Amino acid sequence: MASTTRLSSKFLLTTIPTMVVAALLFVFGAYVLKLGDRADLNRQLAEQRAAANASLLSYPVWNVDEVTVAAIMRSLSGVPGLVCVELDQLVGLQAPPAVGSCQDRQANVLIEVPVQFSDRGSVQELGRLRHWFDLQPDAAEVWRDLWPLLFQLVLLVMVLMVSAIWAFRRTVLNPLDQVAGSLRVFRETGRREPAVCSSNDELGEFIREYNNGLARQEHAERGLREQLLLQTSLNQTMPTPFAFLDNEFKLISANQAFYQQLGLAHEIDGRSMLATLPAIDWPSIAALVAGEVHRQELHGLVVRGRSRGFSLACSAMLDPVADALRGYVLVLQDISDLLDHERALRAAKDRSEATLAELHRTQASLVQAEKLAALGSLVAGVAHEINTPLGASVTVVSHLRSLLEGLDQQFNREQLRRSVLADFLQQANEGLALLQRSLDSANEQVRRFKQSAVDQVSAQQRAFELGELIGDVVATLRSQWRNSAQRIEYEVPPGIVLDSTPGPLEQVISNCVSNAFVHAFDADQDGVVRIRAERMAGDWVRMVIADNGCGMSADRVRRVFDPFFTTKLGRGGNGLGMHLAYQLVSDVLHGRISVESQPGQGTRVIIDLPLSLRAVVTN
Repeated sequence: MASTTRLSSKFLLTTIPTMVVAALLFVFGAYVLKLGDRADLNRQLAEQRAAANASLLSYPVWNVDEVTVAAIMRSLSGVPGLVCVELDQLVGLQAPPAVGSCQDRQANVLIEVPVQFSDRGSVQELGRLRHWFDLQPDAAEVWRDLWPLLFQLVLLVMVLMVSAIWAFRRTVLNPLDQVAGSLRVFRETGRREPAVCSSNDELGEFIREYNNGLARQEHAERGLREQLLLQTSLNQTMPTPFAFLDNEFKLISANQAFYQQLGLAHEIDGRSMLATLPAIDWPSIAALVAGEVHRQELHGLVVRGRSRGFSLACSAMLDPVADALRGYVLVLQDISDLLDHERALRAAKDRSEATLAELHRTQASLVQAEKLAALGSLVAGVAHEINTPLGASVTVVSHLRSLLEGLDQQFNREQLRRSVLADFLQQANEGLALLQRSLDSANEQVRRFKQSAVDQVSAQQRAFELGELIGDVVATLRSQWRNSAQRIEYEVPPGIVLDSTPGPLEQVISNCVSNAFVHAFDADQDGVVRIRAERMAGDWVRMVIADNGCGMSADRVRRVFDPFFTTKLGRGGNGLGMHLAYQLVSDVLHGRISVESQPGQGTRVIIDLPLSLRAVVTN
């Protein structure tokens, strides 16, 4: 009952101040209303008195009876609440002096009424009568009016307090006593006894929920006991080793797999694991906080004569109530087979990297061979081009030698005629002119070959005109593919000067054109490969190498730059031409290369190059 008394006291301490404050507020409001009503009543009475005074003065003022007017004005000084009265604006009569304490009249209420006289239906205003009233209500009169109301209010508060205490005990304390009794029974006997309550209010709902909670708690405890039994069985049969340690790293309990896989005996229960498993980083585990997990791999643990490896995960156990460290949970996983697989994979990776390095060396050798093959094709083409002017030169020399021999014979026999000498001179001049043209042509071919060979071998950077370079490459390619049914055309506006490496660019053009001859056309198919170039915005130039051949599918377009990708392996293709072109454009010329193609509609190789390689490299 002591607790019930305290709760009742708290209820009274909560409700009594509230009721008192409410009563005081009610009294204050009633007092304010009464003051207002009393002030309104005083004003009404003052207005009535002012009208009566004006009516009383109207006849003497009309008759110009100064004595009577003065007597009436003096008599007004005794009117309750009237502070000052003044008669002003009289017609035909001198105004009498003001009556009362008129020096403080500004602080009072002014009520001004006209002094009027009615004669035979006509009303005439004779003057103005001003009254200054003190209309403040008397507090004593107001409290006298409120005493009955105050008595009723006190009686009402007492009745409300008694009713509230009775209702509080009936609706709150009695149901709480039922709950307290149920809790006492559980504390003393351990038996859960539901509380009895038949009300439908919030406390009744609370007690019903309390009874339901008792039932759920009993059911949950029964389930927890079953779950604990099941958990114990699972722990003993689980193949993953785990153990529970106290905060001094002593073994509290562990499952059977922990003892078996680590080769330990149950005699270690209660002993410190610091010496048993020294490979574990115990200082890091000791520094764990809530929510952290220490992970570690243990290598080289000898279990029954075999080296084993384990993956360790450890977390701290905290007491949720005391917020203190209770111990640690160790979970182990045998990763011996995984470590063996990792070692095997590492060895396989090393072998793969060695094979890849060998492939890179082979690829570099093939790329170099491709460059040398292109240079060999260039030599063959130049040799063919030089053969024609050299043959013509040999013919001219032979013909001149024959003419000289005939001329010498005629001269020795003294049969030389003027006409024969003139004919010889004419033929000699024509032959020398033909010889000069042939030797100039051969010299130009040798110059081109020398420049191309130097550019391809050294890859030196210099300034050159794109049209001249493409013309030299086309001349060489025409000689190389002179027996082909296809032809090469180019269209380059003059004045496009590049400061770049001409050798790699010649190699790119040669590879793209040769790729078109090999893959885009059949052997006897008519076709054309066109090379166009144009200036672009931003100091760039675009070169397009297009053919009207068979085209490619989207899959082949995606793989066209892959090394060793070719559709004619052994028939003129080795899969390195376009790959080498991509590397040269991207890495050496610092440009961009792409391919557009559709089956049956030819192929376009688009190459974007900077006008100044030095500026691009600097940026």
